[in-house]
Amino acid sequence: MVSRVRSQKPPKIVIVSPPKPLLILALHTTSPKLQIVLGSAVDYRLGEWLLGRELGKYLHTYLSEIMADTPWHSLGAIAVHSGAGSQTGMRIGLTVAITLAQQLGIPVYAIAEADHALQLMAITEQHYNQGIFPQWQTATASLSSCPS
Repeated sequence: MVSRVRSQKPPKIVIVSPPKPLLILALHTTSPKLQIVLGSAVDYRLGEWLLGRELGKYLHTYLSEIMADTPWHSLGAIAVHSGAGSQTGMRIGLTVAITLAQQLGIPVYAIAEADHALQLMAITEQHYNQGIFPQWQTATASLSSCPS
């Protein structure tokens, strides 16, 4: 009697690459120094410019500079400072953040307890990883509560 040995298929090798870090755009517009951070806690690009009352004039220029080689659709979240500081600067930052988040369909985090754009990014990443996903409408509430 001839016995046949079944050949077993070799196990499938699955290569799993680590997940890409969340790409965050953080805006701190409530002080005379504009701060924009793009990246994650692992790798980021930081821009700081002393603008004083020229924020509205140059914000989009510097935002375009930071985003130059990054497609807008690769953003995963936007963070914006909504705490103490210039009310006009806060309105400008919130308006830009809300508009971008609404158009990109991503969450926007309006954070009051941060003194630097890097802190905004870190808090946002922590909230995102905990499953906290505010919608741009939440930040709109911060904007409407600004004193006139």
